[in-house]
Amino acid sequence: MPTEDHRFTAKPLPKTKASSSQKKQVPERSSRTQQSQSRDERTQQLQSIYKDEDGNVPDMKHFTHGASRTWRRVVAGATVFLLLACGAAWGGFFVFSSLQSDFAEQSVAIDIQAPQTITAGDSITYRIRIRNGQRLELSKTELTVAYPEGFTVTNTTLLPVDTEKSKWRFGVIEGGKNVELEVTGVLVGSTGSQQSLRAFFTYRPSNFNSEFQTIGSSTQTINQSPITLVTEFPKTASPGSAIALPVTLRVSTATTGTVRVVIDGGSHFTFSEPKKGETIPAGVQRIDARTWLLSSLTPEKPITLTANGSFTGDALETEKIVTTASLMDSGREYVVATHEHELPIARSSLVLSLIANGSSSDVLIAPEGNLTFSLFSKNTSDKPIKNLTIRAVMDTPSFQNKSILAINSLNAGSEPKIAGEQVNPDTRRVTLSWSSKERAALANLEPQKEDTIPFSLSLLSRANLDYTKLTQFTITAIAEGSYDNGTRVSLQTQPITITIGSDTAIDADAVPVNPETLEPTSKSNTYRVTWTVKNDTHAVKDVVVKASLVGEVEWLGQELQNGSLTFDAKSKSARWTIPSISSGNKIERASFVIRLNTQTAGQQLLMTTTALEATDTVINRSLQRSSAAIELGD
Repeated sequence: MPTEDHRFTAKPLPKTKASSSQKKQVPERSSRTQQSQSRDERTQQLQSIYKDEDGNVPDMKHFTHGASRTWRRVVAGATVFLLLACGAAWGGFFVFSSLQSDFAEQSVAIDIQAPQTITAGDSITYRIRIRNGQRLELSKTELTVAYPEGFTVTNTTLLPVDTEKSKWRFGVIEGGKNVELEVTGVLVGSTGSQQSLRAFFTYRPSNFNSEFQTIGSSTQTINQSPITLVTEFPKTASPGSAIALPVTLRVSTATTGTVRVVIDGGSHFTFSEPKKGETIPAGVQRIDARTWLLSSLTPEKPITLTANGSFTGDALETEKIVTTASLMDSGREYVVATHEHELPIARSSLVLSLIANGSSSDVLIAPEGNLTFSLFSKNTSDKPIKNLTIRAVMDTPSFQNKSILAINSLNAGSEPKIAGEQVNPDTRRVTLSWSSKERAALANLEPQKEDTIPFSLSLLSRANLDYTKLTQFTITAIAEGSYDNGTRVSLQTQPITITIGSDTAIDADAVPVNPETLEPTSKSNTYRVTWTVKNDTHAVKDVVVKASLVGEVEWLGQELQNGSLTFDAKSKSARWTIPSISSGNKIERASFVIRLNTQTAGQQLLMTTTALEATDTVINRSLQRSSAAIELGD
């Protein structure tokens, strides 16, 4: 229920004269009348105080206490202030959020333009554009580019700040401004692969204290090769028959890097070693029998490379030969061209093999050494093989048109025909041939029958050949077979490489000596052991001579010319190391004195076999030599 707001203003009470009746004591019997008069007087006084201008007296039964006008103004002002502050805060929040959202998602961007496809090894240009699409300026700006694998920078339109040419700083980029940069280079990669360039732009907006980053990228597909491989392989091949594998490389554009070409014949194909003195095209380096490095290729000059070899007897009905060309860049290899050729294998009725000194692949011998061969043939068909001819072909080191083989030392079960051919100044070919005239069993080799021709010969002695004058030290030996079976059939075995190493030799000797004078004596338990190393043909290095002593021995001392001699009492082993020994009939000696304190029951040896290990510096092969054990009483 609404109430009126009444305000009271103090007014002075009216002055009245005190009557004598007021000063006198009222008798008790008239007290009630006096009280009534007193009440009326007070009522009149109150009305005179609270009457308004119209003579109305407010309702005294209801009072409402209201605030003063000053307090109302304070409360109203505070309310208005709070409303304005809240509005400003919300408005600022929305404005800030809007600015921040536009800044992070749209204001700064990186655009990279480049071709989507490229030929391996071609030049490519990346156009990088940094866009500041807002009014605020950007400071501390920096662009870092992560290049694709196989990319080499050749030029940039702006100067980078690092040696890798992958980082730039632009200072302040004003609002609404752009920065553009071009990076040009050569991109190398395998055909069919995808390569990506990524750009990282970091910056600080003028109204922020933190840094932001924007990322852009561009991906290219290497869909073409600058190299085309053309092969002229045979239509068929027979196991053991030598075949040539020529490959021609043609390029659409000149290549600036190194190209590596490899022919892979599979696990059943054996490559023949390149002939010394073969003609090699300019700018080509032959690494081995199936690998080449080419320094440059031009469209005007195709290059043909040829490998040779044969399939083994366990070749499949169809064999695959794979040729690859790769671009080399910073130690990495990228295959840019591949050619696969499936070659049918014609089965032969003849199985042929050659063994030299017990090996079918690799032999190491010393000058004046002996070679023992076995030439094996077998008819695996159900029909006879008629008029079989077997040949042993050996390409040998040569000096003054003379083979290193001592032909007069030949010893064979059936005497062959012997033919010689000077292939080049350093190589002479020796061919031993057997036909039905030289060996009757070859006239008609029955089904499932076999035949073995043993023969041996030695290398020339030093009296007939100065081995230090040789320029090569390998003999390549193969066996060939041919026969008539309606058509002429020929096959060839895998080559055997016979390497002539240095003639390094070790000799061990022990003599009893007087324990005081160390002079030789007939009987003593003190011995002087002497090791002698001889070397003539090739220089050797990392020479190690070692042996073990037997029984309870005591090491008394040593004497040597070169190297270091040590004794391990726990293992009772002596070890002599020599850094190097030159060629030219060099001799090195070392000796040591031991005392045999206790001889074990049944002991027969003073020292075990002496072993020598060294590295031939000419053929870069490890050599092993040994001498016999030393027995007590020797």
